[in-house]
Amino acid sequence: MISLVDDESLRRALELPLHQKLIDLIRRRRAILGDELPFADMAHFVVVEPGDTIDAVEAVIRWPIRPDPDCGTPQWEWVLVHDDLCFETVFVLSDDGYAVVLFVQIAAGMDPELIGMLRAFCT
Repeated sequence: MISLVDDESLRRALELPLHQKLIDLIRRRRAILGDELPFADMAHFVVVEPGDTIDAVEAVIRWPIRPDPDCGTPQWEWVLVHDDLCFETVFVLSDDGYAVVLFVQIAAGMDPELIGMLRAFCT
């Protein structure tokens, strides 16, 4: 799991050997946020990798990923699929718009429960 919590961690992550399309997507999402505030005040990006469990991701983002057990409604705003690259999902955590964005790679070894949920709710 790659946790991007500020501009420095974002810069370091973009130097990792990630798929170029994923790097481009992360750059686009960062650009959308603008530069009026530090990245740390606007969002937390997480690249979910093979072997990462839902519980591990929830521990990092400190927010539930699984849908509400009483009504089955997911906690995220939306889910997009980017070809065979990744799922992208956004959790808006506060009224000021602070968000957690997950980039869940589509690859062997991914948590089947997480991939199944994202596929089921993908728009």
